[in-house]
Amino acid sequence: MQKQENNPIKINQYITDNKGHKIAAIIEIEELKRLKEIIEDFCDIMAFKGKKKESKEAFKIPVKKPKAFRIVKPIPGKGIPASELLIKDRRR
Repeated sequence: MQKQENNPIKINQYITDNKGHKIAAIIEIEELKRLKEIIEDFCDIMAFKGKKKESKEAFKIPVKKPKAFRIVKPIPGKGIPASELLIKDRRR
């Protein structure tokens, strides 16, 4: 990655709509190539920052010991047990 100059993009001419709002710009091909390099470098930096953040989180050691699972007692209910429903469904 090469160091970019702090020169603004040189615009030759603006294209405007009926109300005079700028909607496009005409630049030389060399400026377009320079702009493309700046964008690619920026994308590389952002991707690197994202991976750097992910790597820190991926190897994070928990400070507290996780809580054990609670023992849940089944609630007696009315109707057909789920095991019977599964067996009947598989027989069809």
